[in-house]
Amino acid sequence: MNRTKIESTDFTWTPASGCKGKGCAVWTVCWAKRQVKRLGRFCPMCPTFEPHMHMDRLNEPLQVKKPALIFPVSTGDLFGLEPSQTKMILDVIQQASWHTFQPLTKQPQNAKAFNPFPQNVWFGVSINSQADVWRLDELKKIEAPVKFGYFEPLYSDIEYDLSFLDWIVIGAQTRPARQPQPEWVQDILDQADQSRIPVLTKSNLTWPDKFQQFPMGHARTAV
Repeated sequence: MNRTKIESTDFTWTPASGCKGKGCAVWTVCWAKRQVKRLGRFCPMCPTFEPHMHMDRLNEPLQVKKPALIFPVSTGDLFGLEPSQTKMILDVIQQASWHTFQPLTKQPQNAKAFNPFPQNVWFGVSINSQADVWRLDELKKIEAPVKFGYFEPLYSDIEYDLSFLDWIVIGAQTRPARQPQPEWVQDILDQADQSRIPVLTKSNLTWPDKFQQFPMGHARTAV
């Protein structure tokens, strides 16, 4: 696993890479796709960005004994893999019960088959625009102790009742740089304030106030 500067987590864990990009608004500027193609990271198959496993990385969380926040499959989509591959990763997540895992997906419709999720899972969906709010519908069907919305990059106003969320993360597009309209961000922050939802604003977001809140009293561990 790798220590990360991502504000919302401690480690990225890459037991798999790749994504088919189904319904993805950020496919042409995808950080993960650019990362594995530019560096040719992990294995010869990575630059193709076809979903595949890295079996040599599968058990890495079990080797880290200090509890941490872990973002699994950071260069892909956990629920865009073959179900048998997803299950292998979820089995490790369940074994590493002292860690908190934060899967983030654009394919939540594929996750219902794995309900209920272990108590050490925070389940998130990526929302880029109003066209993605169906993922929030699917998130409501997920059984997990924390459900979160990851609004990065944000391309439009989001008209949806977010009060069911346990955590909200907001960020901007970095390459090429693109900031969301202030009113889009403010609408989300207003909902969060009304429903007392903890908010984390990413450092790439140009915003006068910095929010670094986590659900359930959690926070990043010291690096």
